[in-house]
Amino acid sequence: MKAIRMKPALDLSRLLLFLFLFLQLPAETAQATGAADRAAVKIGILSFQPKPETLQRWQPMADYLNRALAPDRFAILPLKEDELERSISRNELDFVLTNPSHYIYLSHIYKLSAPLLTVIRGVGDKFLHSFGGTIFTLASRDDIHDLGNLKNCRIALPFRLAFGACQMQEYELLLADKRPLRDEQFVFKALPHTNIVQAVREHEADVGFARAGILENMAAQGVIKLAEFKIINPQTPADFPYRLSTRLYPEWPLAALEHISRPEQGRLLATLLLMPDRINQTLPFGIRGFAPPASYQEVENVLRELRAAPFDVPPEFRWQDLWHLYHWSILGIGAVFFGIILLLIRLSWVKKSLETTGTALKEKSVALEKLTTELESRVLEETAKRRKQEAVLVQQAKLAAMGEMIGAIAHQWRQPLNALGLCLQNLLDASAYNELTAEYLEKTSRKAMGQINMMSRTIDDFRNFFRIEKRKVSFDTMEVSGRVLALLSPQLENQNIDWRLTCKTHQRSFTSIEKIALCAEKKVTGYGNEFEHVILNLISNAKEAILAKRMLKQAQDSAPEKGHIEIIFSRENEWLLIEVKDNGIGIDRNLRERIFEPYFTTCKTHQGTGLGLYISKVIIEEHMHGTLTLKMPEEEPEDGGACFTIKLPYQENITDD
Repeated sequence: MKAIRMKPALDLSRLLLFLFLFLQLPAETAQATGAADRAAVKIGILSFQPKPETLQRWQPMADYLNRALAPDRFAILPLKEDELERSISRNELDFVLTNPSHYIYLSHIYKLSAPLLTVIRGVGDKFLHSFGGTIFTLASRDDIHDLGNLKNCRIALPFRLAFGACQMQEYELLLADKRPLRDEQFVFKALPHTNIVQAVREHEADVGFARAGILENMAAQGVIKLAEFKIINPQTPADFPYRLSTRLYPEWPLAALEHISRPEQGRLLATLLLMPDRINQTLPFGIRGFAPPASYQEVENVLRELRAAPFDVPPEFRWQDLWHLYHWSILGIGAVFFGIILLLIRLSWVKKSLETTGTALKEKSVALEKLTTELESRVLEETAKRRKQEAVLVQQAKLAAMGEMIGAIAHQWRQPLNALGLCLQNLLDASAYNELTAEYLEKTSRKAMGQINMMSRTIDDFRNFFRIEKRKVSFDTMEVSGRVLALLSPQLENQNIDWRLTCKTHQRSFTSIEKIALCAEKKVTGYGNEFEHVILNLISNAKEAILAKRMLKQAQDSAPEKGHIEIIFSRENEWLLIEVKDNGIGIDRNLRERIFEPYFTTCKTHQGTGLGLYISKVIIEEHMHGTLTLKMPEEEPEDGGACFTIKLPYQENITDD
């Protein structure tokens, strides 16, 4: 709401409107009101000052009305709030002039008329139709800056229901979503508002609530300096001359009691609108006349939000009121409720459908469970058959390996047997020629026992090779490979095949069993004799490939070349790599995908079983959690050959099955 600048005369259109209403009054009403014996028209005015003083200030308006509306007589009755309400309740008044919140209260309780006129106050060259409130404190208070700082402050105000000095300010706190003020915070100071300013100035209170303009008026009188105070929550509406903390609300209204007729109301308001400036300037509190009524809906909204009288008591509940206020909401809720009923019906149908489906699913689940049990039984049977078949294959492979080992033992025993035969022959010859001495006999006996011990160790190695191990152990793969080569080396030497063990980690190679240096990094976890079986198979296959290449060379009248078998040990992250290489005839490209199949053999020198590589792959991949692969170059090398790669995890990465 904006302030109105002063004009030489009131708005012409509004004057014409109210003059028209006045001229339209029925003649009989004028005649009736002109009777000499009519009682005086009483105008009750809310007064916070001494009654004689208030009456003196308002008497010029009463005199004007008596002259303008003669023979009617008008009387001004200054009354306090409780006196004003009591007089209205007794129907002792005709018109009421009070502050906006008090008007809303009285109108709600006693059915006053709508506002007839609104007071205008003059400030310099401006007319103000509205007013507001201020929230102020001393400029030196650095701890109070905004509405949030008021929660623990002492607040000076005239009384709890003061519209411009309490309710306006509390409404701002409500809009700012701040905590409501507590009764113990209030420091009540009797009117006038200057007492509130002095209470803050003298530190009786931290903050003051007052009507806007009080600070400026006191400063103009020289009582205070505006610089002493600062405004909390400052507002800057256009053309309003005072420092402000709240919204603007309409000035005091003039209203009629219920028994005053509309023509009587119209005569009074038209007369007051035409009241000359010389009369207006005599009115108290800066009042400069009256204007057509403003809307007081915002004032009512403030009281409702604050739950202040008369809205502090919930109204009587009536179904008609509920329907009138919320019929669209009720219809909406009804539609939602109806929708919920339909949804419940739908859910009931879906539930029955789900129950039917659930029964069918349960039956199918039972059938599926039965089928699963049958499948598990079949899987167990097939697994047992497969394990039995694998056991047969392993046994066959062991028998084949046993043949290889017997052949190796035969080669290894031939030389010591010859040596034993020579020892016996020498003993016979020495006896025949009387040369058999105790020293000679002892020497020959030691030599024979050495050959016998070597043959015994060969038998122990053979027996250990076929010993069944029941649990996994940690073993050195290089040591195991050396033991296999120890059994096969006489046979390999006899067939002109040399061998080599190479450790890439330490850059060392070994060509003699006695010189092999063990390395902790070559240890894995598994069944040692099974790993021996794998190494035996790979070395035997390498030997057969070398012999097959020699036969091919002889058929081509080429000079046979020396055979080479190399076992290379290296590390790749957490894996041990073992490569078994040879310079044999190699493996045909078209047969490489089948070499790990059971009963498949490429051996041409003798009839192979075709189980060696299959069993080796089962041992490495299923028992030792590694891989066994054939590593062949993209192009055939000039010297042929093949390379099988074993990849095993180190011992710390494998747990017992």
